[in-house]
Amino acid sequence: MPKAPHELNLGSEAIEGVTADDLPEQFGSRPDPPQPGPYRFRMPEDLSAIYDVFEATIKDVKATRVVAMFDEQHPLTIVQSPKGAHNDEPFETRISNAERKRDKAGTMASDADYLLAKGFGVALPKVRNNQWYLDEIAKLSEKEFAADIEYQWSCNPNRDVRVDDGEGNVQLVEGRKGCGQRYYQGDVPTEEGITPVRITCSNPECGANLRAFAQLTRFRA
Repeated sequence: MPKAPHELNLGSEAIEGVTADDLPEQFGSRPDPPQPGPYRFRMPEDLSAIYDVFEATIKDVKATRVVAMFDEQHPLTIVQSPKGAHNDEPFETRISNAERKRDKAGTMASDADYLLAKGFGVALPKVRNNQWYLDEIAKLSEKEFAADIEYQWSCNPNRDVRVDDGEGNVQLVEGRKGCGQRYYQGDVPTEEGITPVRITCSNPECGANLRAFAQLTRFRA
């Protein structure tokens, strides 16, 4: 039966441990992302404090860009999903205004451009700045849009890899970095119509166990 602190008769035994600065990264299990396919989402109610800035490389030039972080505290909400399997569930993602090539002609556009223009019909001015994106996204509280969830896998060269230990478990290998290989959804075969969340890097010198990153694409109203 639980007791009050004064009932525990605790001594003065010293406990040595790590400081807050030395705590290792937490690797708790995460739920698998929803399977790829068409979904409908609702924006969070509070869009006042979900942003950050980062340095992007745009056409080989360093540039400052902004990102909307739909995290655990401010996730998107899935309102429609294939067979209703994930309706009303939260969905965490990031949407930035870092532009990249989108077609053979080299047209540059960002996910934020597609979200605003295709998802909500916002006119994109020819010249705009980072603050413009923040102002436009801030107007979208609890509004809905549609997009496809699509998987990608990255063997990150800046992070320690995880490997299958042969007993169905995945373990971290400290000091061994990823090989830099990337995989797209079309590169990975489905298994009975299911896209695997985890795959093994096909680089024979690597063999890292890679977990899918679920991103949004094909934004629409």
